Amino acid sequence: MPSQKRPDGLLLYAFACDPTQGSEPGAGWASLQTASPLFNRVTLLTRAPVSPALLAEVERMSNVEVVTLPTLADRRGPVYLKYALWILRAARWTRRAALRGNHYQVIHHVTYASDWMPSPLALMRRAEAHTVWGPVGGATYPPPELLAVFPKPFRRSERLRAAITKTVRAFTLPIHRRKVDVAVAMNNDSAEALTGFTRVVVRPNIVLETLRSASRPTDRLPVALFAGRPLEWKGIRLLIRSRQLAKEQWTLELCGGSAEEFSEFGDVTAEGVRVRGRVARNELLQRLGEVSCVVLPSVHDSAGWIAAEAAAMGTPVVCLDIGGVEMMAGGFASVVEALPAETLTARIAARIDLLTTGAHNVSGPSPDWTELSYRRELAKWYQL
Repeated sequence: MPSQKRPDGLLLYAFACDPTQGSEPGAGWASLQTASPLFNRVTLLTRAPVSPALLAEVERMSNVEVVTLPTLADRRGPVYLKYALWILRAARWTRRAALRGNHYQVIHHVTYASDWMPSPLALMRRAEAHTVWGPVGGATYPPPELLAVFPKPFRRSERLRAAITKTVRAFTLPIHRRKVDVAVAMNNDSAEALTGFTRVVVRPNIVLETLRSASRPTDRLPVALFAGRPLEWKGIRLLIRSRQLAKEQWTLELCGGSAEEFSEFGDVTAEGVRVRGRVARNELLQRLGEVSCVVLPSVHDSAGWIAAEAAAMGTPVVCLDIGGVEMMAGGFASVVEALPAETLTARIAARIDLLTTGAHNVSGPSPDWTELSYRRELAKWYQL
């Protein structure tokens, strides 16, 4: 039985929640797993259907109730439409729960982690509960000079993304300011966007227990590993060009998509480029301890989990001075300045040359992304 000394109720909004995944689903699960021991009673509002892995884990938690909120767009439709409809349902469910006398001491919205889309908190009356929003991100925008090295369609899409998100944010943030006690930003870019809130803290949406590499630094393979979705903003085009400019014989290894998908960004059949496709998580984690470096030259990544995982394995992470990748990697970040854009690919190549030959060493403390450290942060945010 839960201890009666603990607060009575937590309502957790986690549109995405799955213990077997990273990114958004992993963030939802991390918050549920970490926060549940702090309360006697926890209600998780999430999307339908619920993953079997989540249900299996919740069965071991005596104080957690899962409430799924299906919408008309669950089977088909873009994810943002699904999320928007889910937000409406979550706000309505919370209002009805209050009318039934089901009150919570803390209400926390954790996923999706968008700082421009409204959360259910914004659609309700000022709650009697203590309210927390985040971690959220999305306020990172690459400089126009950097976009100039990308294809025109991507430049147009980035300008459209900036226009839409900045416009919507101008309407939604003032509403959130009136409804939110603590706003949590994924990185410093997002923290700057969250001005005017009662309290703003910076903490990415990750819980990562300690990983240990089986290989010593001298055993590292001359491989630069990219792992992620094959999307333009991930900087894959920059990496393929960098491999062409490299002076050393290292291999660029691409994980997360097919050769056909990655070929949208350059010649993946060229010497020194290898596509591994979609790799199982356990296999990928093992690979992180074998390669010389992980490369994530994203132009607006709010909080790349793979950077934190690589750092935990003692593997340097080559990234740009944009977004939240540097924060996730901590002392193992090997930061390349994005500007001037004309020489960026050559400078990325030179940095990987040094790391794969052992001529340059990156080491430092890995950030403390453990469950214990996150629980301490949650207790502060919840005023427990």
